[in-house]
Amino acid sequence: MDDGDWKDYSSATSVTLGGADGLPDGEHTFRVRANDAAGNVDGSPAESDFTIDATKPPVTATPSREPNLAGWHKANVSVTLEAGDCEGSDVASISYKINDAETATTGDGATVSVEVTDEGTITYHATDGAGNDGDQQTFTVKLDKTDPVISVTDPTEGATYDFEQAVEADYSCDEGQSG
Repeated sequence: MDDGDWKDYSSATSVTLGGADGLPDGEHTFRVRANDAAGNVDGSPAESDFTIDATKPPVTATPSREPNLAGWHKANVSVTLEAGDCEGSDVASISYKINDAETATTGDGATVSVEVTDEGTITYHATDGAGNDGDQQTFTVKLDKTDPVISVTDPTEGATYDFEQAVEADYSCDEGQSG
């Protein structure tokens, strides 16, 4: 196995490689050769190269712009989901949904454009070519594209007051979704 010593087996045509713990992730080479009772050894052993990939592919989510200090955006945000697979089986797909809409895209990256008027949560994970599903993750975008509106209710427009008369001022403010 790999560059290890030759091991003797009887006439078995199937063996378990790596013992009870299996083989570690990465590329491996299985080599087999025949010996006969007279002591003749096969001069050109058969080989098979293969890859073990039991590692879940990681995914990162990167927004096109950072939110303000309160965590809010005031314009649409694109979130780039990027997956990688360190063990060589490549990323087969990235699955994601925004709130309740399910979508899948293939390749080793996807750009998700979040078009929401309130809070939008992207739930995502990647699957590699070996069938390993990555952990499901979430990324939340808080989006408020509505400017705050302030209105003066007192004093009323055009009101007249006497000299030294106390004037009470009152106003109302609609701050939109972000408060």
